[in-house]
Amino acid sequence: MVTNTIIKRYEQTDYNQVIDFIKEVTDLEEVNSHILEQSILIKDDNKVWGMVSFEDFNNIGIIRYFIYNQQVIPDLLVNMFFELYHSAKDKNVNQLVAIASHPYATQLFSLLGFGEMKRTAPLKIPGIPESDDVKLMTIKFE
Repeated sequence: MVTNTIIKRYEQTDYNQVIDFIKEVTDLEEVNSHILEQSILIKDDNKVWGMVSFEDFNNIGIIRYFIYNQQVIPDLLVNMFFELYHSAKDKNVNQLVAIASHPYATQLFSLLGFGEMKRTAPLKIPGIPESDDVKLMTIKFE
């Protein structure tokens, strides 16, 4: 990774680089452009290395895309989430919710300040099998 890595909010001029990144590291067939508009990026020299985005519903943000290249150092992920928190607050979002479908993701969200929410019913999410590894995680802002 080049040394001039930055954390930034998505701009329309980032669109092609973000789409290239998503195609490179995921098997997503369709990308919601509205959600891209609420993304925070890890970038250097015209290449995206990571992103996180949310969709807001009544002052709650649902994390929709959290993707990063494995070469990204943990400090950049933390800084990306700090910028996400600021972006969410700017949009009057006072809580973020994430679905962690892997133990590593659960651990990472915990390190970022998220706590596990108790489920009152099974999660029925297309593409994610019901499992004890699937956790509903949240963080609230003051």
